[in-house]
Amino acid sequence: MKKGLLHFLLYFLLPAVLSAQSDVVHQSIFSKKDGLAIDNISALAFDTDGFLWLGGEKVDVRNITSPNKGMVIQRFNGQMFHNIPLPNDGPRITEVKHILKRGDGLFYVSVITEMGDNLFLFDPYTATFTRLKIASQSKEGISLSKIVFYDGRDYLLVQEVGTLYLKVVKEDNSLETVFSYAGLDEIFAFDGSTELILTKNYIAIGDDNFPIMFFDWEGNLLRRLSADSFNRERDILVSKFYMEFYFKERDTVFTFIKNRKQLHYFDFEKLDVVPLTDSRFSLNPKGRELYRDKQGKILIIANESDSYKCYTKEKNGFNVRAQISGLDQESSVKMIADDVSEGVWLGLSNKELRYIQFPSDKIKSYLSGSALRTIKQIDSVNYLVATDTDGWFKMNSQTEEFEPYYLKENGAPYKPVYNCNIFEDESNYWSSSWSSILKIDKRTRETQAFRHFPVNVMAMPNDSSIVYGTKGYNLMHFDTRTYEHKALLKTDTLEIYGVSFKPDSETAVLGTTRGIITFNLATQETKVLGPDKLEDAFIIMGMYDEEHGFLFGTREGHLLQFNPETMQTNIVYKDELNSPIATVLFDDNGLWWINTFNGMVAFNPETKETTRYATKDGLSNKEANRHSALKTDSGFFLGTIDGLNFFNPETLKREEVACDLVPLRMRFFDAQKKDYVEVVDRSAFAKAKKINLPAENRVFDFDFGLTNVVVGRNESYRYRLNESDWITLGQSPQLRFPSLSTGNHNLEIEAIDFSGNKIGAPLFVEIEAQEFFYKTWWFYLLLTISSISFLVWLLYQYKERSEMQEKFARGLLASQEQERNRIAKELHDSIGQQLTLIKQNAQNQNQTEIAGLTNQTLNEVRSISRGLYPALLSQLGLSESIEQLLLEVDEQTSLFVSADIDEVDLYFNSESALIFYRFIQESITNVIKHSNAKTLSVVVAKEGLNIVTTIQDNGDGFDTEDKLKRNSLGMKTLEERIKILRGTLKIDSRKGQGTTIFSEIPVTK
Repeated sequence: MKKGLLHFLLYFLLPAVLSAQSDVVHQSIFSKKDGLAIDNISALAFDTDGFLWLGGEKVDVRNITSPNKGMVIQRFNGQMFHNIPLPNDGPRITEVKHILKRGDGLFYVSVITEMGDNLFLFDPYTATFTRLKIASQSKEGISLSKIVFYDGRDYLLVQEVGTLYLKVVKEDNSLETVFSYAGLDEIFAFDGSTELILTKNYIAIGDDNFPIMFFDWEGNLLRRLSADSFNRERDILVSKFYMEFYFKERDTVFTFIKNRKQLHYFDFEKLDVVPLTDSRFSLNPKGRELYRDKQGKILIIANESDSYKCYTKEKNGFNVRAQISGLDQESSVKMIADDVSEGVWLGLSNKELRYIQFPSDKIKSYLSGSALRTIKQIDSVNYLVATDTDGWFKMNSQTEEFEPYYLKENGAPYKPVYNCNIFEDESNYWSSSWSSILKIDKRTRETQAFRHFPVNVMAMPNDSSIVYGTKGYNLMHFDTRTYEHKALLKTDTLEIYGVSFKPDSETAVLGTTRGIITFNLATQETKVLGPDKLEDAFIIMGMYDEEHGFLFGTREGHLLQFNPETMQTNIVYKDELNSPIATVLFDDNGLWWINTFNGMVAFNPETKETTRYATKDGLSNKEANRHSALKTDSGFFLGTIDGLNFFNPETLKREEVACDLVPLRMRFFDAQKKDYVEVVDRSAFAKAKKINLPAENRVFDFDFGLTNVVVGRNESYRYRLNESDWITLGQSPQLRFPSLSTGNHNLEIEAIDFSGNKIGAPLFVEIEAQEFFYKTWWFYLLLTISSISFLVWLLYQYKERSEMQEKFARGLLASQEQERNRIAKELHDSIGQQLTLIKQNAQNQNQTEIAGLTNQTLNEVRSISRGLYPALLSQLGLSESIEQLLLEVDEQTSLFVSADIDEVDLYFNSESALIFYRFIQESITNVIKHSNAKTLSVVVAKEGLNIVTTIQDNGDGFDTEDKLKRNSLGMKTLEERIKILRGTLKIDSRKGQGTTIFSEIPVTK
């Protein structure tokens, strides 16, 4: 029993609570993390441009904590706070009491200082303060009341010790005394509770420190209400009779008295404050605050035990406008609003600023917190509303009451989820729940679930058939008589999100993730319109309308009209935000109401004009849910992922607020002050034709904003420099250039609404980022000329040195060859002949041993002579000489030598041939002497216009990065020889991996 009761409570009472929340407000909360610097907000005002200004108290601005910190007032542009320091040329300011905009757009700013109250005139456009002089005889300071506008002039109360002054602000902003009254019993300071009421013949003054007093304009005290309630003894709990606030309607002044529920009015004939007899004009006395907007509409907020309620004053009493949850019950509240019927700003004493957006009068919202799934009209006033997971509800459209529509399965509570649609026959409702087709008895609400496969979408073409689509399975048929599931078409490669029929037709038109499919139930004929024919083939919604035919919404925001006879589509609408389309409704004036995942769009198919609505216009959520829209005789139902909405398209008109994009704050480095400066004077932006940034620091911070703050507008910003590509800033109205490039820049900034349309005119700012003198064009020109001259001189010197080095290298090699030739001739002609004679004499004397040694020495001398000067080079030519050289190496050493020598003689003269031969000879000699190689490969090939030589061994190798190796004489000689031949040389060697010498020598033949 207990378990069943708990089950009932969890599944059915919770939805009942949800259904009651039809007037939930939207709250936007701003705190310290958003830039709010005021702990206790006690003053709020709008300037002429619609920016919100805040004043109050900062806890950390105290002598005992931060004696050097100053008080500020803050400007709020809807997304960002700007601090405006209060003057510090007088007594230390500890709190801002009041901010009031007067007729010319300037503000009165009343502050508390250590020496009493001060009054400033503040220009919110230039952010400048002017101290108003208040003549005072008191050394202890004065206190000021709020300023009251009456009969074209501004009045306030000034208190000095026990004397009260009524003063008026003159045209020159000086204060003139109207009258004074010295009969105050106590020394006190005017504060937020002090009220001043001005009428044609009478003046009423009230405060929590003295009873209400009536004066005439001459300053005569006409009556003072009983002072019994103002006993100052602390051990006596008294209910003081003083005004919380007042308001005027026509010639009557109304007020709420502290701790009294009933509204009172001033009877100036009897000089009394009298309660109204109508009980409808009474409110809970705790935490009340009143605000009257510029249209004269009154809003009162009152603390009602666990929440705050907002009341509007109507002729028949106080009506609840909205209920606000989440407010600190102990926090004091200050209010301001541009239109109290739409929303209100709350300045709180707990370090918060809140905007409360009231439910729209034009769009009604229900079932907050529930995702809507489908709506079914039962009769002329009643509707079935199905949610994703919170069950079904029955709604009475006349009373706007919701009640849970309880279902049962086998006698136990049953809650369907993710319904695709609701159909009916004579006795039953038919729907779906996840993987089941549901049959619901209308009379008993007993439910039968026929489970098979998760249902994506469903249609009922006749009383006995339900056709439903699935995800990655089949197109299915369910027989409502036999309760059998049957597969119609295999669709395992796609998902079906739309199934619709033309009346009296057996052709199902399917919207899938890969296009549109038609399927005839009788003939099973199938036609496909796939991705190759559709710009966006991902269909997420399908429907049939008698006037407009088959319509499909796609993932990228295309609305397609489809003709199944021709298998042709026509794109009738493309969403500006590429937002998926969930549902479409048609009003009687020809407008299409296209509900997307990013707002509701009123579309005129003839003019192509669109108007997009979202949460700021009253929708409970900007994302519509598929299958959850319904047209009725009185308006449209629209289901979202967070609640159900109802509106009449005839009366839903957007009231656009005119906005301009304006500069608000600039921060840059001042070259003269050698420090960063911050400019909040908006007139300075208008006067400056160009913003100059110094060369030594080109940091530039720039804040801007849209006039007439609108919370929930969801605007974003973008900018570009010099008409380059746009750069998105998101929702932050702030630009920061850490180091702007030098030159002249044309900065353009645009505000974009959530529909992608521009808001107001773009903002243009011209910036000149200065350059150091040594980076100017003339300095660069001079430096360039000097550099070019110097480079030309260096090039000339380098060329001279190179030519000298080359000439020296050629001379040196020529000298070496000459000397080698001389030595070779000496060895051959002189020593060779003498050795030949010695050999012959030894042979003649039969001295065989001497003859053999002499012959061996003679062969070595000849070998040395040939090495010093290759005589065969002139006899055999270059290519054969190289081959002969390699043949000798192969025969005389243990190296295995391979050679591939092209005929290259034609490309060398005698001098260059010798140099090239020496290059190969010295390379081979290095291999023999140093490499310990087993094999040697030499390739000389003609490749294009180059003679390419590759000499490779498998010896020890060496480190080419070794400086000693790199600077050795052998290496230098090889490089010089190739350099003389105008070629390039590359040596690739690694220890233990052998050496490869590669050269390329250009030829002209």
